[in-house]
Amino acid sequence: MSGKGGRRHVPIPIGTRFGRRVVVGPPVCMPRTDDHGAYVYYRVRCDCGAEQPIRVTSLRMGHSHRCQACCNRERREAGEAKRALA
Repeated sequence: MSGKGGRRHVPIPIGTRFGRRVVVGPPVCMPRTDDHGAYVYYRVRCDCGAEQPIRVTSLRMGHSHRCQACCNRERREAGEAKRALA
């Protein structure tokens, strides 16, 4: 897969782990809305079982290492623990 400007997408093997997420599907290219190439997405599964497509740049840069449900649960638990200490 290659985009404009000579960039080439280096595939991520299925089973690769990024934090709590594991790549479970092949890459999918989706055209950008500004007509400047395409975004590459991978289907990932969180340890809690939630699956969703995530942009490859978000995975590689570390911006997406858990799903929103896990993030919300951790924040709620941290808040409860903090209140219990007070």
